[in-house]
Amino acid sequence: MQQFRKPYSNNTACPGNCQPNFKVLNSSGIWVNVVNNANYSGANTNTLSVNQAPLSFNGNQYYCYITSATCQINSDAAQLYVVPPPAIPDTIATHPNCTTPTGSVTVNSPVGFGLTYSIDGTNFQAGTTFGSLSPNTYTITVKNAGGCTSSIPVSINPVPNAPVTPDTALTQPTCTTPTGSITVNSPTGTGFTYSIDGITFQSGTTFNSLAPNTYTITVKNASGCTNSTTVTINAVPAAPAVPNIAATQPTCTTPTGSILVNSPTGSGFTYSIDGTTFQSGTTFATLAPNTYTITVKNASGCTNSTTVTINAVPAAPTVPNVATTQPTCTTPTGSITINLPTGTGFTYSIDGTNFQASTTFATLAPNTYTITVKNADGCTNSTTVTINAVPAAPAVPNVAATQPTCTTPTGSIIVNSPTGTGFTYSIDGTNFQASTTFATLAPNTYTIAVKNADGCTNSTTVTLNAVPAAPTVPNAVATQPTCTTPTGSIVVNAPTGTGFTYSIDGTNFQSSTTFATLAPNTYTITVKNASGCTNSTTATINAVPAAPAVPNIAATQPTCTTPTGSILVNSPTGTGLTYSIDGTNFQSSTTFTSLAPNTYTITVKNASGCTNSTTATINAVPAAPAVPNVATTQPTCTTPTGSIVVNSPTGTGFTYSIDGTNFQASSTFATLAPNTYTITVKNAS
Repeated sequence: MQQFRKPYSNNTACPGNCQPNFKVLNSSGIWVNVVNNANYSGANTNTLSVNQAPLSFNGNQYYCYITSATCQINSDAAQLYVVPPPAIPDTIATHPNCTTPTGSVTVNSPVGFGLTYSIDGTNFQAGTTFGSLSPNTYTITVKNAGGCTSSIPVSINPVPNAPVTPDTALTQPTCTTPTGSITVNSPTGTGFTYSIDGITFQSGTTFNSLAPNTYTITVKNASGCTNSTTVTINAVPAAPAVPNIAATQPTCTTPTGSILVNSPTGSGFTYSIDGTTFQSGTTFATLAPNTYTITVKNASGCTNSTTVTINAVPAAPTVPNVATTQPTCTTPTGSITINLPTGTGFTYSIDGTNFQASTTFATLAPNTYTITVKNADGCTNSTTVTINAVPAAPAVPNVAATQPTCTTPTGSIIVNSPTGTGFTYSIDGTNFQASTTFATLAPNTYTIAVKNADGCTNSTTVTLNAVPAAPTVPNAVATQPTCTTPTGSIVVNAPTGTGFTYSIDGTNFQSSTTFATLAPNTYTITVKNASGCTNSTTATINAVPAAPAVPNIAATQPTCTTPTGSILVNSPTGTGLTYSIDGTNFQSSTTFTSLAPNTYTITVKNASGCTNSTTATINAVPAAPAVPNVATTQPTCTTPTGSIVVNSPTGTGFTYSIDGTNFQASSTFATLAPNTYTITVKNAS
């Protein structure tokens, strides 16, 4: 609503009874009276209100005129600007779901500067989103900067319901079908889907071929809401254990046998010997000799089986077939083993009285034995066996060993006795040979075994010594010639001891480890041990060292200001040379400084300790001249300069200066401007 007011009061502008009225400029350019209607109110008051102004009013001009009996007053014109309302809001609603019980509304348009939004028509915000809205119908209002509004209703749907807990039916695994199935009985219908892993959903209500496990059955409705229950597919029923049975065999007096099932037993188990007819009893009696399959079946219908043989009616045993182990050199008794008949029910005896189940009779002394076999029926049969006398062992071998030498690194062993037909020999206890000689044997301890025709053995040990070792490479120290001794010597430090001899020419050996007065040369030092083995190294006796050259030196003498001198060795110089001015203390530096006036013997020494020398004199410190005695001629009225003459000291070598820098031989300084001068005299030093 837009209002227009006259800019003054009735009392001050219009005398008498004043009547205000408003006029508007129409489209023809004519000012016409404003009439109260749906768009105008207060046309005959001092305030005109424009209500719900249509856009066609935009730009209208108004003025107020006030009349009385005597006059009329007109106001200035005012122009109306109509601001259009915002567009009806375009919105998008997010509805509650199974996990979020509230929704939200977002205004997509209009958006921009000056627009605010409300869901209750009262409270406006700049943001275009209204969140956490309970299910309801909301009026979304948009308001522009001019206060104009537009609105639209938006509904937030109710929170969707979760489906009921699923009701299921199970088919469990059986002995023949190792998987089960689950069928959802309810809820069912349009929009429902089902899952056993919470991820993959299907419209079918049945899940087949399920391995034994616990499954979570989830039902989801069209709203995406879920409910679940857990169902267990049982383990596949286990087959019973393999039947454990005991068979009673026919005897000579009872021609049938019986079978007893020891396990498994208990409630629900039945048993069969033909796979068809089952019984609850665990015993099958009066069975003819045959092989039977014993089947056990549990309450789940699962089976397991084993085979049992009812033997033929026993006959008398056959004549026993035996194997004999005769006494040996190391085992003085023999043994008898029955090879057949063997089996259940057979027992055996070597004296006809005491029977045993084992087929072996051990530790039998040499003798003749009657072997009797008896079956379960008590029938017997027999044979005789002889255990021979114990065979004799050969004598302990007598051997001779040839040891390794420095030149032959292997040895040999010869068996001297016993020898002859039937004897064989071994050095490892395994491989035997007819020859009595074992050659090219590495150093070791060997067990020499001799075996006779009966397989009896005897042995002795023989040791082949290690190959005598060469001595270690000699460690030799050479004493070199010196400046005063023109020959050297070599001393062998190792190896030393009994049996070692030494040579420097490979021919002549000596027990002493020292070779003296050796001329410069390279020598091969050879050491030989008691075994005649040698090793060697080389040692060099160097040439006799030469003395260094006579030192060439330069001396710096003391001066009036420096009371000491220095000596510099110009040559010889280089690695290994040292220098001394007292013949005792040597230094690597070629310079000797701060030397008092004296005569010095300069000695140079090389790395071989050889020396050479020369003398050098550091002169006495030079004396200063006497204080100059001078005569001065002063300036006069006619001669503006003066002069100075040095009277003494004078003579050869003296020079003079009046500025301490420029010296002259003349003792006179003329044409001197008036000043104070320092007269300096300098001698030849």
